[in-house]
Amino acid sequence: MSFETIVQKLIKKKPSFKREYLRHDPHIEVSNLISAARIYKGLSQKGLAKLVGGKQSSIARLESGKLLPNVASLDKIAKALGRYL
Repeated sequence: MSFETIVQKLIKKKPSFKREYLRHDPHIEVSNLISAARIYKGLSQKGLAKLVGGKQSSIARLESGKLLPNVASLDKIAKALGRYL
């Protein structure tokens, strides 16, 4: 049985596990930080994408947790937002 299968079974059995798992999932943590910093700065996803030389769809995937950026991408995003993530 894979790790992901075990996680999915636990999520179905215990809602509290799902909350904690999502709270500590690095994809979700990174996406929340990027989204919060972008909103604080008053930027749209398209605006942030323009600043980092990317596409709005990539920012949307980052913020949804579907894409975990590499360190170089995080550095570009942090500089565009004037923050250290």
